Parts: sequence; C-alpha cells; structure tokens
Amino acid sequence: MEHRSLKRKSLKQELMNLQQYELERARTWLYFVLFCGLIIFLSHQPGDPTHIPLFPHFDKVIHFIEYFVFGVLLQRALAAQTILSLEESYNRLIFVVLSVTALFAASDEIHQYFVPFRTMSIWDWLTDLVGAGFSIVVFQATRPNSKRFDL
Repeated sequence: MEHRSLKRKSLKQELMNLQQYELERARTWLYFVLFCGLIIFLSHQPGDPTHIPLFPHFDKVIHFIEYFVFGVLLQRALAAQTILSLEESYNRLIFVVLSVTALFAASDEIHQYFVPFRTMSIWDWLTDLVGAGFSIVVFQATRPNSKRFDL
C-alpha cells in the first residue's frame, strides 16, 4: 500500500515539475516576443530632424545594446527547449541566433526606410549583428555547464 502511495506522489511531483518547466519555457518566449514588439514600436516612431545626439554614433550604441538584449532573450528561449546534445545545440544556437537577428534587424531597417525622418542603414544592421554576436559570447560564458569559448 505504501509503495502505491509513494508512486502516486512521485508521479504527481513529476507532473508538477513538467508543468513548471512548460510555464518557464512559455515565459521565455513571451519575453522575447514582447521585446521584438518593443523594437518594432520604437522603430515606428518618426525621427526628430532637430535631435542632436549625445556623441557621434550614439545610435550605434543603442543598436548594439538593443540587439544584445535581443540575442540574450532569444538564447534563453532556445535554451529552454533544446533537446540536442551540447555540441549540436551550441552550433545550432550560434547559427539560429545570428540568422534570426540578421532577418529581424534587416526587416527593422527596411521598415525604418518608410518612417518619416528615419533612415535605413547597413551600418545599423551590422551593429545589430555585432550586438547579438557579443550576446552569444556573454551568454555562453555565463551559463553553468556550457561549452565555453577559449579566447
């Protein structure tokens, strides 16, 4: 009788753990999607032709930070559902993060072309890729039990 009771408790605990895992996985994707929405919202704001930046190329710093966060959030979402071996997931993670960033950032720059007083810039796009690339280095270096870069 005790054996059945322990088995039932164990099964119940596994189900609770699975539900918690699924909730966390959904939460990581929600954060990523909301951040993408924020980028789109901010990109849709008309530029101010009278705005003077704090320093030259200030917009590149903003792009770098914006896509660094984009990269971290995407990696968290991908890591929450990766079922591949460490080597496979590491290589795929780099490819997916840089590919998704390249496409999203390109669409963001094209979108800005149609927004008043905004411009499309290949340099902004490249800065976005550098920000996401740096996020890969930081994310992998700070994850426990992850493959680390030998810099």
